[in-house]
Amino acid sequence: MFVMLRPLCLVLMAAMCAPPAQQETDPGGRVQWPGVTVDLDRQYVDVDAMSGVRGGWLEQVACTLGTREHESVVYVKGLPSRIHAGLLLLGLEPGKPGRWTPRADESGMLLGFDEQPPVGPRVAVNVVYRIPVRPGSSLGWFPDPVIVLEVPASVWVMDYHSGKPLPAEVGWVFGGSGMFTDYTGRERYIADVSGSVVGIVTFGDEMLGWSRVVPDAEDISAPEWVPNAAVMPPFGSPVILRLRPLDPIVE
Repeated sequence: MFVMLRPLCLVLMAAMCAPPAQQETDPGGRVQWPGVTVDLDRQYVDVDAMSGVRGGWLEQVACTLGTREHESVVYVKGLPSRIHAGLLLLGLEPGKPGRWTPRADESGMLLGFDEQPPVGPRVAVNVVYRIPVRPGSSLGWFPDPVIVLEVPASVWVMDYHSGKPLPAEVGWVFGGSGMFTDYTGRERYIADVSGSVVGIVTFGDEMLGWSRVVPDAEDISAPEWVPNAAVMPPFGSPVILRLRPLDPIVE
């Protein structure tokens, strides 16, 4: 059974108990775990990732490898529980993921749905990647010149009908996924299993949920979001998923 409201120290324990070789704080104020870097001075969390699917319906912006790659434009390499812990180190406190329940009449005909949007602090979700300025223009022993871009992840997603990008003003909130007890009795972070890092559709297990509820049922909410492949780097390109708090941190 999923238990959504469980002490968050369990999440920190899972992430912070990494061996010393896997968890370091450098003089620049950065805490590092495999695939995850927390910059305490600049106030962001960087996650090693790669560019993902370039066609088909989307239900996620970012997922972990081996989970929901067929419906995500970014595949992250860091554990969601460690990303969660990184946001905690920046001073964010999670709220809770979004929920929805179908609403039907006495005959069972679907009339719509009741929604509970995710709650929590707002987080900017960006992707950072390199593109060559003039491919093939190097002099052999020098690499091609590149430009480093940082763009909202929302521009990689567009409406299938209008071609407009995912509305950036809707944004994402730190709902925080949740904890559950597996069949061995071990406490686990839900998103570590499901792979839901940054959602579009409301599954209820997302670490970061889109603040607009989108039911994960096609008979209630028809698919509408697809990759904007024209602005994405080639499939599998290395990228950084960068997460920044949007609201002032309350000490």
